Amino acid sequence: MARKPGVMIYFDIRGILDMLTLEERGSLFSTIMEYGETGRFCERDLCDKARLIWPFVQSYLDRDDDRYRDISQRNRYANYVRWTRERGEEVLPRHEWELYVDVRDEDADA
Repeated sequence: MARKPGVMIYFDIRGILDMLTLEERGSLFSTIMEYGETGRFCERDLCDKARLIWPFVQSYLDRDDDRYRDISQRNRYANYVRWTRERGEEVLPRHEWELYVDVRDEDADA
């Protein structure tokens, strides 16, 4: 699957960010970028206040990641359907296609 292009920062967390110093915000932002890109989180990189905020921010990042994955998979299936029909072949139902694609993706990562 293609890498997602970035992460969203929502206005909902602005009130929380206002409680942090600029240095603490920078630390939180670096953690957000690392987690968004790699999925890794290092608690010791955050100050005490940011550690309290992190679960709230992480839930947004995880939700967006799930949504991105779902949309990407739906788009991949739509492309598969279009190209398969153009070749005059039979289209697999999505649940069967996903089983096939999951196996191929795991083989490509190995």
